[in-house]
Amino acid sequence: MQDRRTKPIAILSASALITTALAVGASAGPAQAQQTGGNAPFINSWLVSGPVDTAVADEIYGCEAPEVVNLAASATATASTALAANPPAQLIDGDVRKQWVGESTSAPTVTLSWDSPISLNEVRLAQWGDGRHVNQSYRLAFTLEDGSTVDVPTVASTSNAPTSPTIYTHAETLQGVVSLTVTIDPDRSPYPGITGLSEIEVYERVQPSQGEEPITPELGGTLGTEAESTEWEYFDDRLYNRNYDDYQDLYGYYSVKKGEDTRNKFVYAHTYVYSPEARKAFVNVGASGSYRLYVNDHCLTSPSTPVEVQKDLTKQEVDLQAGWNKVLLQIEHTYTEDVNGNGVPIAKDQNVAYLGFYGRISDERGNRIDGIVSSVAGPSDELQIDTQSLESRSPGEDTLPKAVLPTGYVDWPYVWNKSVTSNAYGVSASPFQFNASGGEPGYTWKLVDGELPEGLELNPDGTIPDGLVDGKADLANPKGVISPNARIGDYAFTLEVTDAAGTTATKEFTLTVEDRPNREFEEGRVSALTHATPIYNYFVDPNYSVDQWAQRALGQGHSLVTLEALQQNYHWPSKFADPAHDRNQYMPKDADGKVVDGLMPFADAVRRYGMDLGIYYATEGGGLQHYSTDVFVQNVEDLLDRYEPTYLYFDGPQAMRGANYDVMYSAVRNHGADIIIDSNAWGEEFGDPDIRTAEASGIFSNAGADHLVKRTPMEPWKMIRTANQVSPYYGQRDDFRMVVQETVMNAGRGYVDNNDQTVLDSRGPNWHSPTEMATRYPKGVQEFIDVRDAMVDWWQPAPGVNLHESVTGTMPFYLPGYGYEDDGIGNYDQFAHPNASTGPQWGYATSRDNSVYLHIVKGPDGKKGFEAIPDRQLTVGGIAHGVESVTLLNADQPIQFTQDGESLAIDLSDVAADPIDTIIKIETDDAAREYALTDVTVDAEARDDGRLQLIAGGYMTYPSLATELDKVKYHSSNKKVATVGKDGVVVPRGDGSVTVTVTGKAAGVTKRTDVEIAVVNGVAFIGEDLTSAVLRIDDKETFGTFDRGASPAYTLDGRSAHGQSVRLDAAEITWHAGTVDLDAGTKTAPVVITELDTFAFEDGELSLPEVAETTRGVAWAEVELGGKTVTSNRVFFDLLPTRDLAGSAKVTASDGSSSTAELTDGIEIDAAHLGGSGWTAPGAAPSWVQFELDEPAALSSIGLTFNSAGQRYVNTPKSIVIQTSSDGETWQDAAAVAGPTGGVYFGAPNAYPLTGTVQHVRVSFPEGSRGSTLDVLEVAINAK
Repeated sequence: MQDRRTKPIAILSASALITTALAVGASAGPAQAQQTGGNAPFINSWLVSGPVDTAVADEIYGCEAPEVVNLAASATATASTALAANPPAQLIDGDVRKQWVGESTSAPTVTLSWDSPISLNEVRLAQWGDGRHVNQSYRLAFTLEDGSTVDVPTVASTSNAPTSPTIYTHAETLQGVVSLTVTIDPDRSPYPGITGLSEIEVYERVQPSQGEEPITPELGGTLGTEAESTEWEYFDDRLYNRNYDDYQDLYGYYSVKKGEDTRNKFVYAHTYVYSPEARKAFVNVGASGSYRLYVNDHCLTSPSTPVEVQKDLTKQEVDLQAGWNKVLLQIEHTYTEDVNGNGVPIAKDQNVAYLGFYGRISDERGNRIDGIVSSVAGPSDELQIDTQSLESRSPGEDTLPKAVLPTGYVDWPYVWNKSVTSNAYGVSASPFQFNASGGEPGYTWKLVDGELPEGLELNPDGTIPDGLVDGKADLANPKGVISPNARIGDYAFTLEVTDAAGTTATKEFTLTVEDRPNREFEEGRVSALTHATPIYNYFVDPNYSVDQWAQRALGQGHSLVTLEALQQNYHWPSKFADPAHDRNQYMPKDADGKVVDGLMPFADAVRRYGMDLGIYYATEGGGLQHYSTDVFVQNVEDLLDRYEPTYLYFDGPQAMRGANYDVMYSAVRNHGADIIIDSNAWGEEFGDPDIRTAEASGIFSNAGADHLVKRTPMEPWKMIRTANQVSPYYGQRDDFRMVVQETVMNAGRGYVDNNDQTVLDSRGPNWHSPTEMATRYPKGVQEFIDVRDAMVDWWQPAPGVNLHESVTGTMPFYLPGYGYEDDGIGNYDQFAHPNASTGPQWGYATSRDNSVYLHIVKGPDGKKGFEAIPDRQLTVGGIAHGVESVTLLNADQPIQFTQDGESLAIDLSDVAADPIDTIIKIETDDAAREYALTDVTVDAEARDDGRLQLIAGGYMTYPSLATELDKVKYHSSNKKVATVGKDGVVVPRGDGSVTVTVTGKAAGVTKRTDVEIAVVNGVAFIGEDLTSAVLRIDDKETFGTFDRGASPAYTLDGRSAHGQSVRLDAAEITWHAGTVDLDAGTKTAPVVITELDTFAFEDGELSLPEVAETTRGVAWAEVELGGKTVTSNRVFFDLLPTRDLAGSAKVTASDGSSSTAELTDGIEIDAAHLGGSGWTAPGAAPSWVQFELDEPAALSSIGLTFNSAGQRYVNTPKSIVIQTSSDGETWQDAAAVAGPTGGVYFGAPNAYPLTGTVQHVRVSFPEGSRGSTLDVLEVAINAK
């Protein structure tokens, strides 16, 4: 966190006759000014030179700037009155947050006294910041050592803010001053009863010294001495870095783009500044490292002490001469590798890895000065336009772009930006300024040929204007923003500049407009964070199936999955990850003692299944409390280099309010324009993000309104929460039906649904004991799997039916007649925040190309589903093209419709409502397409006789957006090894390897892919490298529960390097099984396994040993195929000493219903039984269900699972009576209880104890149900 103990006051008034300066950061700790006062633009085009080993400018100039000392700090402060809590000593403590305060009925005084006489010419007085008395004027009285006084009767206050003091400058330096008395508001009447001051500063300013030799930069010229020199180069980082800021990223220019090391070397930046007259002005600069400023070959400042770089760190008052002036900034890239006692880097000081600066010219308030012009070339007889491309003039790698102008993006401002708040850490960027030089300045610009993109124009001063209104961001103002309807491509145009003498110069330009980089992310519609990414692999199962995890994410419709690299723990071997730190000491280590890379297996899996990869980075430095811009830059560069993500999720920027987000985000974008940034800023603005996010803590939560000038999609994040995956932050979210609805809801709002894919939300031994890790973790992971598998089943209900098409690649679709008019640019806010009067009350509408999808939903955003469609006759407008078909997408069922112009009437009377989302697909004859076949995919299934069925598919842009192939062809490269039929069946002919080329065609687009097939001992299988094996027991991957005597089925499948299924018929398999001692583990090895030979794997069934008490078991396999050996995931399970007898019992019910068979089918609620699978009786009358067991048995308990909706019980009995009987005629009451109410974890049974040896069990509901029906989903009767 920033150190606020000292905060010197900044310059406001420029009445000085002697040059003054304030280095804001020099003694202040981190400055907080990415936004700064005034409207003076920042200079974004410079000449730069370097890097060089020595301070060549210092050597050429040979001059020193005098040290500036606040003389008030050496004085003694007294006052005529003071509150005890606010003594006069606080006037000179360097901290404007502390004040002197006095109570008086007349003007009080404060006095500074010096033991030895001083010389001074400047006094600064800072208001105390209290509205009860805003000081209006001051009287100053200087007492000299000879006893005489110099009075200044009135100094008017120029500011109400403590950080912007009133500055008084004496016409000449006063010598021999021994005291200064300040009277506050001497002529005020009536006088307020209280007053104060925050700070008094006193200075002696001197004129800067002249350099011995001049430095006159010119493009291609040299800077240096005989010993060392370097050339001047044109520089504008906006040409390679799309971060919307005013920060000049020299690290990106030299190190990233040119491969030049600047550490502990010097770099120079120069601009020419034209002033039509001699005048006072301020040169405001700030840089990383140690920097000093030269103006017109005068040494104005001494080398600074490195601090956090911010805007206007140094506000240097200068005397500009009439005509051209030279402004030179020398920057030493001070860098140290700070280490702790263990030798691990900590990056605690400000000698940082990054390098950059800010610079602008302004008046004393930071405002623009009329007539001031900056230029890279400066004086010349010839008028010319200097805006140009980057060209490296130094040896080494050159990856600089060749464009002359920064790239523009549709729906985004053209390089300018502005926060809607005045927060110091909010974004701000100046508009683009074309650059000219020579002739007689007073330049006027105009467009003489061609056009600018829609939304942009040219001002006469050569700027492309921003869209600010009275200096503030106005999200409704399209000015300065490239229209969302603008053509993507190159815009050629010619500019003419005219100087004050009427001379003209012209230059041709090309401005390239591209689609905004966050578009593909937005239309992907489903993303994910993954918290605590490798913890389960680290501590429970090193071979947990990342393939199944990634394939499951794809099945839920994800286009991108993000891996948490850092939050409380390091999950990769960062150089800052101290192995001895308490957050890392239990993490597994590699051979070098570094934290094992837990991310790479997940990253590889994400890419294997065609999704984009993101990286999640939190602020706290893995528990090390860095809160450091420098740590961020170095860590994120490491992550970018290792994993090459396309997305960065930056969590918790509000914990780093004193850091520099221009630097941090610029460091990311140095590496590519396509990397998008999401900042989890809780509705605030920290830097220039591409995505907004919100933590959707509750089901169906919404987010706040858009507050960024850029078009930035909202990405609400949420995580499922189950009985064994609880959270210290958020509540239950385990009903897959509601989680699917959230995806539909967010797509309908125009949001990106961040459907978290965390394996295990835990920090391992930093949160939990070894026993809890061994006991609960496998259960919790399986619960997450079960929820997600159910979601996948709903999205893909049948072969050839994939409901993702209604969400993936879509945008919200405007339907007229629902409470608002189409704004023509996307209706973002209306889609995002529907209510009872805006938007269709039956649900949402989305579209892609020629398809419109109507989502009839009940629940989210108060949507009423079919209840809002009278008589199930729905008429919608806005259908501009001819409708070819209307289909119930859920069932691939045609629907009757009638079209009249743009109005479409749809008859839904025969449509069965889907409790999650009833999707009506409207296909039109619109021929325009943005989506087309992107790639062909191939998977495989085993067939008999060693044959292999290839399954060809295709997708458009996103792997989840499947498209049907019109035609598929197969070709074998070696028919002696295998042949392939037209049906895709591979027939082995001889051992070896063969490449099969699969060609697919869809909608006129043809793609092809190759798949390697291996044949071993007459068995054909996918021959790509085997990456993993997936074991499932009773369809469970991490945890199951098995009764005594059970023989659960198992399957073992392989996965290839491209994510394809690999049959293991030809593999050598070694089975392993045993028991887990839940209390024997340690924090580094919580799972202790004893292998046993009492388990048997045979013919797809696992034989289990009997146990006298509940015992934790585990099984896994080692697989060798084609010279590659992999180990499967571990499946843990509880072996029970009891058995469930309900499945073989004869079941009868009070209503004689045959649905009693569903009480023991093992199905509660799934994608095929959205309302529940079980027995349902009328709710108003008493009812019962009875079980006759095969034989008498000693019972231990009965489990009843009731229905639920919205994570609450529904249709439960008012009361329950459980009875047992030996003969079915005489009954004994075993329990009489109230039926359950309130919240319930998904599928959780209610257990009731039973005793005795009986053959009959009856469960009665004498008072009926609390709902319209009584629903019992499952019954388990457990016997010893």
